[in-house]
Amino acid sequence: MKRFFFLITTIITVVLIMTFKSGSAQSQDNYYTICHGLDSFYNNHPNLKIEEDGGFMEFLRWKEFWRTRVSNVDSLTKGLFNPYLSALQNSVRRKDTDGSTRLPSDWHYLGPMNVSTQMMCNGQVSAVYIDTASDNTMRTIYVGTNSSGIWKTTDGGNNWINVTDGSGLLINGITSIVGDPNNGNLLYASTSAGFLVNHTYCTGIIKSVDAGLSWSKVDSISPLLNKSLNGLLLDPNHPQRIFALYDTTVMRSMDGGIHWTTIFGIPKYIGHHGNDTWIQARFGRNIIMKPGDADHIYVSTDCWGPYPRSQVWEITNPFADTTVISTTQLVLC
Repeated sequence: MKRFFFLITTIITVVLIMTFKSGSAQSQDNYYTICHGLDSFYNNHPNLKIEEDGGFMEFLRWKEFWRTRVSNVDSLTKGLFNPYLSALQNSVRRKDTDGSTRLPSDWHYLGPMNVSTQMMCNGQVSAVYIDTASDNTMRTIYVGTNSSGIWKTTDGGNNWINVTDGSGLLINGITSIVGDPNNGNLLYASTSAGFLVNHTYCTGIIKSVDAGLSWSKVDSISPLLNKSLNGLLLDPNHPQRIFALYDTTVMRSMDGGIHWTTIFGIPKYIGHHGNDTWIQARFGRNIIMKPGDADHIYVSTDCWGPYPRSQVWEITNPFADTTVISTTQLVLC
């Protein structure tokens, strides 16, 4: 059954690519026809709706994505992909011609400008933090980069300075920056090479108590451990309470990073296909807190492999004893 689904998915992909390249709208390339066929297939094979490798969630995401992009009005173009793809092609051509997408936007490039960095991940900005505690104009901004530490601007991006180069610490990539919303001097940042270099070169969490002028290590993690540190979360009401996404775990500190406790281990993905079985680690990617409710935090994961299966988890009572903390996987579609 799984092979049949993957065959259908391949056919859909090929149809869309051929439609995009040819610019022709053929009657068989129809959103509603494809949905009807796959809805019937999954209704006839309900076991695939609950199997992790059944592809049902991928189909629902594809179905929802295209639902608002194809015409649903009774006409010759109802359900066809071509009108949307043609408009996309025209938009790309206009951008190639005059550098604009002709869409209303108030975005413009702020910098940093002309920064010489390592070739790998050159220019990748991996974290942004805006100081709203000491600057109500919100023009004080910190950005973390993949290969040149933390940069700061106090004039909304017109001028930037690097605030970690002179720290004397072994700092390369920055994956997140958090701060006390009531004290603009207190900042924490997680150091790691980040997303594009295989979860390596984490050197721990750094802290500033003077708005980035100086930095110290909160904890020391050897880069030889080949672990990742992909995110931090600060309790806005109690800034000494910190969460960290360390490799495949969620860790908690109740005293500003002096002591740490693992409160959740992200489950590995175990896949089966025919006679083959494989185990793939999931790494924490992002962590957020429910607004106004510190008793609920949410963690997203990645999962690399032949059949990637990322997840989102809700952690309830994260400050309680580890025997009381509960975790729930949220259903994605």
